[in-house]
Amino acid sequence: MKVRQMFVSNSSSSSYIIAYKTGDRCEHCGRSDVDLAKMFKGNINAYCDDTKLIAKGLQEITDRLEDSYYDEVEWCNEEEPNDVKYKEELFKDLMSTVSKVTKCSDSGYNIVWLRISYADDKIFTSMLEQVDHKIIRG
Repeated sequence: MKVRQMFVSNSSSSSYIIAYKTGDRCEHCGRSDVDLAKMFKGNINAYCDDTKLIAKGLQEITDRLEDSYYDEVEWCNEEEPNDVKYKEELFKDLMSTVSKVTKCSDSGYNIVWLRISYADDKIFTSMLEQVDHKIIRG
């Protein structure tokens, strides 16, 4: 099992928080950049149900990050030094991620938190190549 701070996944999927921009529609053909939130909210699950949109937008993502933090630390024993250290590290990580998400949102980026099945990894990589993006966490 692969474990990441605030993201736990087995071998079938990984989580990403991504900031991306969508450009204006082309005046000639009407096409625009890929909108990851719309793509993953729709029927993108090509191979596996593990691929999904977890949250989108600044408020929804920061709320979910805070919920994940509290879910993770509720078992911590305040009298155990390792638990206290772990809780402090998670809190620093939470604050760092919230800061990055906020800066990207303030700079005009759309923000999504996605879970991607390894079976859908090639589709995901192909979609990322089509948009101006930053991987905030993943």
